Amino acid sequence: MLITWVKEWRTDRITLDASEDQCDIARLEDFISRSVQIMKTIEARSVTKSEALYSLGPQLENLSAVTRDHDEVIERAKTMENKLQDEIAALRVEHVSYLERIKDKAELEAESSRLMASNSVLELECSKLKKGKDAATVELVGKPSQLRSLLTSPQLPSLTLGVLAEARTWAQAVVEATEVRTKAAEKA
Repeated sequence: MLITWVKEWRTDRITLDASEDQCDIARLEDFISRSVQIMKTIEARSVTKSEALYSLGPQLENLSAVTRDHDEVIERAKTMENKLQDEIAALRVEHVSYLERIKDKAELEAESSRLMASNSVLELECSKLKKGKDAATVELVGKPSQLRSLLTSPQLPSLTLGVLAEARTWAQAVVEATEVRTKAAEKA
């Protein structure tokens, strides 16, 4: 078979051979049938995927809600973590001040025990001084009675005046010695 056509002032011709055409037609039919099969497979897959996506729709909505909740929980956790970190920092500062107070308390207790020991030493020294004072007082109280007896005696007045002067000197010496002991005890 001869086919002729005219295009742009030219004449073109094709000769068709039925046997070659039959081969080409068979190949085209085979190609079309395979293409149809592939298209049907693609369409079936597409339908399956669409159904799966439609069935996943509510789950995807739940997933987005879970994602929002997750984000909110993360924000709350960050806020709580910051708050806890602030509390930890405050507790650390409080712990340091507590340690300083304990250290100061220990120092105060050591100072207190030292002062108590010093106080007991001073009390012991005071008791000794009181005993010495009492003894000096007894001696001084005994001297005036001797002085009275001398004053009432008919002896010479010049002698009496000498004993009085001696008693005053002796009393001053005892008072000075007591004051020296008191100052020494205060310094210790």
